[in-house]
Amino acid sequence: MGHVWLDRVDSRELATTGFGAELRAALSARNEHLRQLGLDPDSRHLRWQLRDLQQAEVARKVHSPTHSVTSVRAGFEGTVHIRQEKNGERFIEVRGPGEVVVLPASRHSAALNGKVVQISFGSQRRVDIVELARANDRGLER
Repeated sequence: MGHVWLDRVDSRELATTGFGAELRAALSARNEHLRQLGLDPDSRHLRWQLRDLQQAEVARKVHSPTHSVTSVRAGFEGTVHIRQEKNGERFIEVRGPGEVVVLPASRHSAALNGKVVQISFGSQRRVDIVELARANDRGLER
């Protein structure tokens, strides 16, 4: 599940024989799979829709008897674990006592791996993940 390189291929640019024909067949099968998931293969938002589906799948995987998946909320504290999926998509697990939050990772997320963080909301309700030592330096209470 998730976005793969085949999702960026334009079938109009492929040859009708040889490798182009093989790619056309693979693209046709991929598009059928996407439709079965309820997604439009031609959607401009396909990458993000697939990422959301993949995030939900990761959340199902990390749910355990000791950690239930919870929604993002300001003030949530926990330890960051970076999870990379087979298609290269990365997610952040923030594990707190008995709960875990799963979020898409940014290119800067790797620096937080293993660190204790606090989740807050920035401008336009953007999720901010701040290393707790830095949060305390800014006067945020623990």
